[in-house]
Amino acid sequence: MSNPELGTAMRPELLSLMLKRDFWNEYKFKIVPEMFPGILRNIYKVVREHHDEENSTDLDPTKLWELVKIKFPSMPETNRLDVYELTQRLKEVDSWDNHFAATVLESMWKQEVFRQIAEQGILGAEGKVSSLEAVKDIVEKHSDGFIPKDTFVECTMDLEELIEAEKNIKKWEFNLKTLNDKTGSLNPGHFMMVMARPDAGKTSFLASLVCGPGGYLEQGAKIDWYGNEEPIRRVRWRCLNAFTGMSKADLLVNRKAANDLWKSVDSRIHTFEIPATTSVEYIDARVRDRKPDILIVDQVDKLTVQPQSREFAGEVERIRALYVKYREIAKKYNCVVIGVCQASADAEGHRYVTYDMAENSKTGKAAECDLFLGIGRSPLKVDALEVEEDYKRYITASKNKLDTGWKGAIVCNLRPTIARYEP
Repeated sequence: MSNPELGTAMRPELLSLMLKRDFWNEYKFKIVPEMFPGILRNIYKVVREHHDEENSTDLDPTKLWELVKIKFPSMPETNRLDVYELTQRLKEVDSWDNHFAATVLESMWKQEVFRQIAEQGILGAEGKVSSLEAVKDIVEKHSDGFIPKDTFVECTMDLEELIEAEKNIKKWEFNLKTLNDKTGSLNPGHFMMVMARPDAGKTSFLASLVCGPGGYLEQGAKIDWYGNEEPIRRVRWRCLNAFTGMSKADLLVNRKAANDLWKSVDSRIHTFEIPATTSVEYIDARVRDRKPDILIVDQVDKLTVQPQSREFAGEVERIRALYVKYREIAKKYNCVVIGVCQASADAEGHRYVTYDMAENSKTGKAAECDLFLGIGRSPLKVDALEVEEDYKRYITASKNKLDTGWKGAIVCNLRPTIARYEP
């Protein structure tokens, strides 16, 4: 074998197990690209992309070689020979048992984490970085893998203690009574997704839940709302519409009355315009410091996952990592997280929009959230080159892990002049 990296960087016995779908899925978060230097990185990419497919199967060395040739057709001949020899060698190795392989992988992974931390320390000592953010990102990203198993705390609450604890949980109720009766209310730690096609009323729906009569603001919640799609001032207008019950034209005429109404809640709702490249870790840090009761991110899919150098097999894997982070934020800071995302073209003209119509990721998005709401509408009617809008909206819960577990749809009316939904 002409390339020494192929013989020393990754043991063939361990690589052989990584071709197995079950082993990969169990340990993939400790299999990082840096363990595969040089031409081995191509093998890592092929294995990862294959296993990232929802219905993937085990790989064998022959399939691995064929996939490498397809993905990297212009690979230099010397490298092609090295990879081919490695795949042939994989056919002959004796497989390690899973427990031993996991121990070796754990050791390699920890060494790589410490190497990354040391690398940042050297850069800091040389004056090339001026903050600990990179080290903090590495530690937070990997800290779970360094927690001794015997530090887990067992919950030993009996029935009476569970009932008493449930009484003390703050419940944020939907001001759409029909929806609240069907799904149950949101509690701290819950992660809810709202999805619809463009221009179907996602932002208006949320403005109604937050600022409409009986909404989260009137219930006393502190709201942080981050927007990266449209200018945040437009979100602010919708919030004012919903809270005052006035159209934009009425607000301009009745400024003093509107301001007097808004002042009672203005200190508890904060709207921020953020770049689409904002990292979810940055939002995490702000939630830690600001401690909102409810966090809204519109739209969640556009955020990045740090470190920015991290590689993903595809958009599905990146989205899944994002949604895991949102769920962690909800649990870690005991707040409600509400995310907004786009539905795919599958949902166009459909009244009932379910999570399998999501853009980019279908299973991954639904798997992480507690409640998944889709906003649907009837197909637009075009008459004499004009579009006739039907203001009915169909709110479908296609996943519900709240108190009731109910799944189904309710019908609401989006009034055309203000951002308020009515059952």
